[in-house]
Amino acid sequence: MIILDPTEIRYVAPYLTPSTPWVALPIEDATGADIVLSTWAAPANTPTLAWEHVKRGTGYQLKRGMDLPASVFDGRLMAQLVRMRGYWEMPWAVHVADVKSTADGETIINNETSHGRRYPFKSYVSTVRNWQRAGGGWLTIPEAHFGEWMVYELKRLREDRSERIIYRAPVKLLPLSDEEETLTTLPRVGPAVAHQLWTSLDDPTLIGVLAMLADGTAADLPGIGSKTCQGVARYLGLRDGERLAALPVVEVRGPGHAQVVMEQVFGYGG
Repeated sequence: MIILDPTEIRYVAPYLTPSTPWVALPIEDATGADIVLSTWAAPANTPTLAWEHVKRGTGYQLKRGMDLPASVFDGRLMAQLVRMRGYWEMPWAVHVADVKSTADGETIINNETSHGRRYPFKSYVSTVRNWQRAGGGWLTIPEAHFGEWMVYELKRLREDRSERIIYRAPVKLLPLSDEEETLTTLPRVGPAVAHQLWTSLDDPTLIGVLAMLADGTAADLPGIGSKTCQGVARYLGLRDGERLAALPVVEVRGPGHAQVVMEQVFGYGG
């Protein structure tokens, strides 16, 4: 799953087809990150679940070309790192550009020197080191390799997740699917309950299990009481008598379409 600031869709979406990015609330204002990669596969149709994906994913501050020195000069870069540290132990900066140094030590970014303001190569090195000293990770990726990196990073995150043992019982190991693992983020739903909920349906879907919890029918299953169902309903923001409705999967076709997605699907018009 990918959650990103809609302003970055035009940069990221072309590299992820046929995967469809899911747009959450603009995360940069809150977290400092432009993009979050997560292997949690559930569609985050509610703000609550969307932020679970954000917190459990990996956050990246995406800088392209000359945007990096500009963000250093106006102080945005370190402010973004401070906000990211509130969400991730190791936030990442990704500078998508070809970076070189001239003979006299000037930085060349995408075959251009900084316009009007000097940005020596030692300043570039200092920017990287300051970010790392403050607890972040840094990557400089040539533009031509950005798409390849995106695909690789998603694959790496999936492999890392699949190697983790999610639940260890006295007799057997119970590895969970992405959807079951997402269910464990709900109140009073542990790994065993998540597995029981998922396997109770012949053709399980995340929205189907959530609906079963929200309307209380899951209380009929052994070990799952009405308090669990009520807690999940409150967690999803449902009031008494309200039912959970499935939102459609929407393919984001570009930055202009992103605003339509935000307004029609997520109720966001900013």
